[in-house]
Amino acid sequence: GIGLDVKSATTYYDEEADRTVKVQEITVKSIESGSYAEVMGLLVGDRLLSVTVDGKTVTVTGVHHAPEMNYLAFVGSTITYTVRRGTEKLSFTVTVPSDVPGLT
Repeated sequence: GIGLDVKSATTYYDEEADRTVKVQEITVKSIESGSYAEVMGLLVGDRLLSVTVDGKTVTVTGVHHAPEMNYLAFVGSTITYTVRRGTEKLSFTVTVPSDVPGLT
């Protein structure tokens, strides 16, 4: 599993959407030893930008996206985490194995 840390929110005006948007920075604060997050290469401090599960992408703009991300994956699902690590934008992909607790 992954532990996440929520930074304070910033707001900006999105001209295209014609509305003010509030964004919270979500970073990886811990990674369980032996987890798929560790195996695929996520590191503590990575800033989570988006999660794609079987082609459905959730752009992470706040902690309110955590439940949506958790319920998208099943055994055999392909998950891609897109993160910002320093100045680099990186993507990590894994297929959920059958031995992940709580998934069927």
